[in-house]
Amino acid sequence: MLVGVLSTLLGGAPPLRAAAWIGVVAAADVALSVLDRRFRDADPNDDDLPYWAWARTVALGLRALSWGLCLPLIQQPDDLGSLIIPAWGLINLMAASAYTAGPFFPCLLATTLGGIVPAVAWLALQNSDASRLAAMLLVLAIPFIAFIGRMGWRNVGALIEARLDLASALEQQSRQMAIVEDAMSERTRFFSAASHDLRQPLQALGFYASLLMTSTDDAARRDVIGKLSECAANLDRQFAAILGVAEAEAASRRAAVAPTGLQGIFERVAVSIRPEAALKGLSLRIVPTRRWAAVAPELLERVLVNLLANAVRYTRRGGVLIGVRPRGSNLEIWVVDTGIGISAEHRARIFDEFYQIENPARSRERGFGLGLAIVRRLCGSMHWALHCRSKVGRGSIFSVAVPAAAALLPADVVAESPSEAPGVAARAVMLIDDDPSVRDAMSRVIAGWGVKVVDHASSAVALEHLAASAEGTSWLVLIDYRLDERENGLDVARKIRATWKKTVDVVLMTAETNADIFEEAGECGIPVLRKPIKPIRLRALVTAPALGAGGG
Repeated sequence: MLVGVLSTLLGGAPPLRAAAWIGVVAAADVALSVLDRRFRDADPNDDDLPYWAWARTVALGLRALSWGLCLPLIQQPDDLGSLIIPAWGLINLMAASAYTAGPFFPCLLATTLGGIVPAVAWLALQNSDASRLAAMLLVLAIPFIAFIGRMGWRNVGALIEARLDLASALEQQSRQMAIVEDAMSERTRFFSAASHDLRQPLQALGFYASLLMTSTDDAARRDVIGKLSECAANLDRQFAAILGVAEAEAASRRAAVAPTGLQGIFERVAVSIRPEAALKGLSLRIVPTRRWAAVAPELLERVLVNLLANAVRYTRRGGVLIGVRPRGSNLEIWVVDTGIGISAEHRARIFDEFYQIENPARSRERGFGLGLAIVRRLCGSMHWALHCRSKVGRGSIFSVAVPAAAALLPADVVAESPSEAPGVAARAVMLIDDDPSVRDAMSRVIAGWGVKVVDHASSAVALEHLAASAEGTSWLVLIDYRLDERENGLDVARKIRATWKKTVDVVLMTAETNADIFEEAGECGIPVLRKPIKPIRLRALVTAPALGAGGG
């Protein structure tokens, strides 16, 4: 419109012809806008994009041709203004359009040639020096227009790349958020189920305690006491199972991969499972192997213990077998049973927390449904492929694929034997714990075994007691890790070890799952008892031969 008005006012172009040219340009722009709108509405797939690109190329070429008609329609003979103004406007229109047409070369070519070629051809036919000069200027403008198009191509390409990077970052963020949400949802489900299962025996404990206080019949009281013991044992098993999940996560973080002989692992896990299998009349067989794997041995042992325990639990006759076979660069460890089998509808959920196929009533005597969940967590953390194949009534095969490793030379092999905590004995036991109920209960139990026992809530008082005790008195000191805010049990144990190396044995008690505590205690040679402590283990500790070396 600006070119048409200036050509009319300054160049003497006929108003009707200028208006006609503006109308042709407007029609071409409307056609291009309609095409763009249809493209957006159609939202074509990638296969259809080339057709739309060529359609837009034709539309851009027609619009450029409408621009090029400005000289034939507006230019007047012997009027320099009517020549300069349209030529100037045409070059500006070509340059502006080239920037947006540049990313697709056919569009740039259609825009440039559609606008310049007809105008140059018409000027060349005019018999005047001014027309020929204008034609030459239009031809010389083609490299400039191409340069503008090149800039457009580079800038739009950079913009597209930036948007793709942003889209990729947003997609990655979305995936990470989904992972976090899944983890939070899984954690919520886990603690919800754990809370329910823990409240059940606690509820029963409250009722039984009320009955014990009101009952006057000795037989009834003995029965209630037995029920109280069952509830306490139930709680102990549940805490051990739930803490096992947290310990599995902690163990995964500190796991160290090393070449490990699988035969030794198979034999160790069989030792812990064979008594339960024997009670059910099942055979537990190991297929001998000389294979070595690059694994964290303590994690693999835990995986196989849980798989074997699960196999024995759900096998009524026959037996369980564990073996390994090579599979490419991996070793596939199989745990095979002749048990009840798992139907397809349950197979996808057997690795979920608290999920049990044959325990809809949630009987605590039949486990808690956490063994296979721990297996899934451990295998996932170590990137070991875990699979299950099963047939109802025939049995199941659980397989774990671990990286293979070359066998070590005999000179490099370190003898592997189960670690046994040294026994500790003392003629007197000292408890250091800030919980009065724990001190009272443990003191009563230990005293019932005929062992002298004293208890203290403060480490300062306990140290004074040790200093004041008769020379030559042998002590076993049981220290809780969590005391007050100023010190912890491990710090107190170090003080005792530094002062009474030969007459005092020290054992740390804790309910913590922090691996650093166990590692630090191990470096100091201090045995650790994990709470809740079973009475049978506590009795074995206090009645075993004394170390006489400070608990080391």
